[in-house]
Amino acid sequence: MPLSQATLVTAILRCTAPPSGKFPSNPSEVGQAWSGAAERFFAEMVLPPLLPGALAVGRAAMSAVGAAQVGVSGVAALSNGFHAFALAIAPMTAPPGLSVPPPAPPQIPPLPPTNDPVAPAQTLAAAIFAWTKSATYTAVPGVSSPVPWS
Repeated sequence: MPLSQATLVTAILRCTAPPSGKFPSNPSEVGQAWSGAAERFFAEMVLPPLLPGALAVGRAAMSAVGAAQVGVSGVAALSNGFHAFALAIAPMTAPPGLSVPPPAPPQIPPLPPTNDPVAPAQTLAAAIFAWTKSATYTAVPGVSSPVPWS
């Protein structure tokens, strides 16, 4: 199954409107929640084919970047975290393929406060989904053409 914006919306809602009603209580829990959302999204990626363990490496990278983002706005920290995830998994493409991650973190538009968590989750997911498509995968470098991650 290719990358799905709907999967990302659902994963984001698990962070912003958790079914249990219990929000993360410290930066480590926040990092784990958001890196789990990124992992659920990237787990559906079919191109590039990833080596075993790539998603765990991506999740660890996102958590580490999130922990280092003290004093950074939540949106910027989230953007940097998704970029760290992509940077970590790109070199873990199955040979002979070559992946080039997005060149910069996603540009996330302002998300105004609201009582409805769905609209901001959809906006955030749309920005991340579009950003992901700026990454490319080449199945056989020098022979095949690059295609967007999917």
